[in-house]
Amino acid sequence: MRNQDYRPWGYFVVLLAAMFVLTSCVSGGNSGAAAPAAEKAKTVAGDYTNAENSFSVNYPPNWETKPIKGDEVLRAVNNNAWGIPLMVVSIADLKTDAVALEDAAPAYFEAMKKENPNAKRFKVLSKEMIKLNDGTDALTTTFKYSMDATTKLQCALLTTYKNKKSISVLTLTILGGATSPDKLLEMAKTFRFL
Repeated sequence: MRNQDYRPWGYFVVLLAAMFVLTSCVSGGNSGAAAPAAEKAKTVAGDYTNAENSFSVNYPPNWETKPIKGDEVLRAVNNNAWGIPLMVVSIADLKTDAVALEDAAPAYFEAMKKENPNAKRFKVLSKEMIKLNDGTDALTTTFKYSMDATTKLQCALLTTYKNKKSISVLTLTILGGATSPDKLLEMAKTFRFL
């Protein structure tokens, strides 16, 4: 039997870099705020609240938070050897020429392909425009794709635009893992404005 090496941390970094690229595609990049977003947020096991942008999101209480990069405000991972499933929340200034919210998922896929030329076979499993708790529109997408020749991932993405910000919640795991795309989407949909 072949020993499967998922190299999860390497793929984790590539995926998060792709997420950063996507956020930059629909935003103006770093907001240049005087204080890091992490200082304006509160994380209690399983619950992240961002006071500056008035939202919160839940993740399983046994997960742990990891250092953030770029436009990320939260990176929470399952407390296991591979750090998957995981959730990443990113916020960036919305560009004046940002893609329409309905087109955020295809823009995400294109950004991932640019960041990782080995990423391919993106397949949308579901796509739906929803209303968040305050009536704000959001796009939810579940999809799977090949990170490389051996690593296949399943993901859920929630994207919304509010107050000139692009906010994305990405949840992912290895394809065929115990966490289904529907469960990943359920986790992403815990996002709510305060």
